[in-house]
Amino acid sequence: MKKRSCVKLVVIIVLFVLTILAMPLVLMKGESPESGEIRSRNTITVKGGIPDQQVFFRDFHIDRADDYRLGISILPVGVRADGVPDVNPEDLGFITAFLITNENDEVVYSSVQSAAYWDSVVYLEAGDYRTAYMYFTLDEEFQSFAQAQLCSIAESYRMTEDIGFENFAADSSTEFEYIFSYRPAEANSAENTIIVVLSLIEVMLLIFLVREIFLLSGGNNEKKYDERQLLEQGRGSRLGFLTLLAELTILMAFDSTGLIEGEMDIVLYGCSLFISLTVYAVYCIWHESYFSIGPDSKGVVIFMVFVFLFNLLICIVNGWNGLLIVNGKPTFRFINVFCCGTFLAMFVASLIRMVLSRRPESSEEEEDE
Repeated sequence: MKKRSCVKLVVIIVLFVLTILAMPLVLMKGESPESGEIRSRNTITVKGGIPDQQVFFRDFHIDRADDYRLGISILPVGVRADGVPDVNPEDLGFITAFLITNENDEVVYSSVQSAAYWDSVVYLEAGDYRTAYMYFTLDEEFQSFAQAQLCSIAESYRMTEDIGFENFAADSSTEFEYIFSYRPAEANSAENTIIVVLSLIEVMLLIFLVREIFLLSGGNNEKKYDERQLLEQGRGSRLGFLTLLAELTILMAFDSTGLIEGEMDIVLYGCSLFISLTVYAVYCIWHESYFSIGPDSKGVVIFMVFVFLFNLLICIVNGWNGLLIVNGKPTFRFINVFCCGTFLAMFVASLIRMVLSRRPESSEEEEDE
């Protein structure tokens, strides 16, 4: 039996290594000719309320007309994406209008920010384009500029209505890092889906790996299940599968409408997987078919607590650093939260089942006395 467990352990290790090696291959394959990224740095200096430059631009080319997901990052050097809300435009001394113009100098996309990190899906025809960053320190100049634009500048101006231009710093100097990326929206979605699947497989293989090592180190404990337990496990598997199927159907329906953007697909699909696992595990635990007859279940319960505490620690660290929620949206790091929920539910169900199982035994002992 121990030899069989060692073979299983080797298989899990090989699969885990293969999924890790597959991740960079997916990322390399995902870089298509229609994708690109522009990185640059620039220092904006304001003297006497006037910026030292009015516009900063970079050019790029689109080979094929399509819906493109644009990633735009306008961040002061040293500020992370989660620190954007802490950047005060009054301290910077200006606001930035971000534009994308085509070869006819027509605006195809625009927005207004002080510092920002966001993405948008925009349809772009094949041709040459220019990204432009324009800086404004006076309310009158910005209003006349906004009125001249035919894209989303007028809408994004609402975000700046509460900004007091008169309070802008008269003198300031800020070094910005600009990151602009573009890639076909469908290719980005497909790549994200593959990465999500591989990441979830890695997590599950890692859990099985730790579990096998934990059980293997415990000796030659043979797992045995009676006929009733196997029957309940089959029912639990069907229930978990149907739960996952219903969740995926709902998510795919929402995904086709374009309501799920960015890392939300990773979060939601990960949540659906852990919910189905929770349904299966809790059902089997409640019907006393999760733990085998032979070995003591305390070791498995200790393993549940270990995995829960490990993921809880990761959640606390990510939450402390502001990485769980960025720009008001949950990130892929919420997977650890779902993992915590799954193993916490399994642990609680195990405790309740143990308490309920001991009551009849205590009652019988009282009757015998």
